Amino acid sequence: MDQTLEEAPETGRVKKCSHHPIPQRPLPLAFPWGFCFHLALRGSLSQKEVAMKSYFRLSALILFTLSPLLLCTPAVVHAQWEPDVRLTNNSADSQSPSVVVSGSEVHVVWGDLRDGTWENYYKRSTDGGTSWGADLRLTNNDGAHSLNSSVAVSGTRVHVVWTETRDGNPEIYTMRSTDGGTSWSSDLRLSTNDGADSYNPSMAISGNRVHVVWNDFRDGNAEIYYKRNPTGNIGVEEEMQNEKCKMQITKLQINPNPFASFTTVPGHEGERFVLYDIAGRKVGNYSGNRIGEGLAPGVYFLRSSDNNDKPLRIVKVR
Repeated sequence: MDQTLEEAPETGRVKKCSHHPIPQRPLPLAFPWGFCFHLALRGSLSQKEVAMKSYFRLSALILFTLSPLLLCTPAVVHAQWEPDVRLTNNSADSQSPSVVVSGSEVHVVWGDLRDGTWENYYKRSTDGGTSWGADLRLTNNDGAHSLNSSVAVSGTRVHVVWTETRDGNPEIYTMRSTDGGTSWSSDLRLSTNDGADSYNPSMAISGNRVHVVWNDFRDGNAEIYYKRNPTGNIGVEEEMQNEKCKMQITKLQINPNPFASFTTVPGHEGERFVLYDIAGRKVGNYSGNRIGEGLAPGVYFLRSSDNNDKPLRIVKVR
């Protein structure tokens, strides 16, 4: 069946094809290319010649336009990466690195098996990664493993969080440096779930706030838990006193005290506390919203389970 092309009398341009009408809506970029190819295959001889010339001209134009993207861009991207630099150099395994940058200082932490157990090591560069200082061992707990470390920085304050097995099961610990990684505080335990595993922590800093998340099995299956330090210091609601990490604990308020059923620690309902009897024997662990529930009447002493604050005297009555 012959196909006819009508010409607009004013311009001589193709107006429509009787079997393949030209769409009236805006055409995609590929349409002129495909339409020229259509004419080259199906049109008359003169139409084929015109269409074939248009087809190759359009092809050359498109290739010329896209060639910088197709040929140049990958080379530019790959050229930005410099050669590898080896940061560790011992016969033992080193794994799970974490890196953070503040200005020209680059801080790296990782797990290292050179001491017979997994320990956290740290090193830094003060010139943007051009040269590196010596390795520094951050943890030193013989027989226990320290691994899965994460590092965060805010100015000259560098914070590290990791998983530690010194307590018989994996728990979350943290420490910090206030002088850009030159010296470090003693560590502090963040998770307080004896017998339940806590692992894979991650840390971030925004302004003065330090945020930590981790996996936790306290509920019988792996859940995500979160803790923050609103002041940018180690711990929760604690203030750093000196490089030895002595803590000034915010004084806890017990309400009510005395109490008949149970008492609470306002503002600390989600934290864990340890209760002792008058002879100094541990009688149980309690969350801050139901302390002393199920105990016999008597005098007890309360202490936060993750701090060394002074015990508080509480009284349960009938």
